Amino acid sequence: TVMVAGASRTVDSLREALTTTASPRLAIVSINGGTAKVTINGGGTFRIFDIPVGVSVTICGMGGDLISKILEKGRLKDKLVGVERLILQPNNGEKKLREWLIGHQYKIIDETILEENGKIYEILVAEKAESPENYTDLEYSFGRFLLQEKNDIFRKKWSAEIDKCQYILDSMQKASNDLNEKEQQVINKINEIKEVLK
Repeated sequence: TVMVAGASRTVDSLREALTTTASPRLAIVSINGGTAKVTINGGGTFRIFDIPVGVSVTICGMGGDLISKILEKGRLKDKLVGVERLILQPNNGEKKLREWLIGHQYKIIDETILEENGKIYEILVAEKAESPENYTDLEYSFGRFLLQEKNDIFRKKWSAEIDKCQYILDSMQKASNDLNEKEQQVINKINEIKEVLK
């Protein structure tokens, strides 16, 4: 879902989109009180509309990889020039989305994590930066602001990720007694998450 709204609506507009939009391929676009529907095709492009200067663009209901592709295609067509703020809710692939933002000189000014209808979502708020940000690998993976807070929902999300990784590791080890590179990667990921949750 893609929504254009005033900058003040941020999380409220995102919550509304998450709970009311039936199809992730249908964008509900609101510009200065008016609304229009915009489709997103299988390639993840805006069915491109002209975004007025000084608005926020909210994208939710899809993975971070697809959001990154949408933003990149919008950037290449100069559709992000007037965008004041990006409010993004990836279902997954948060690291890749952060990498796209920082790589294209955006500054992540806020992050939050919330649980709605049994699903956990991260929300990233970004604005164009004057100079590139420096991020560590941990900050790309877990979020700079979320790492500072480490609230209960953050811990719930990453504890569940440990369980998932452990299940994958157990399955790998049943298939082979030899520790291979993929198993080591899973072990490293489990250890990294455990270190973060300390």
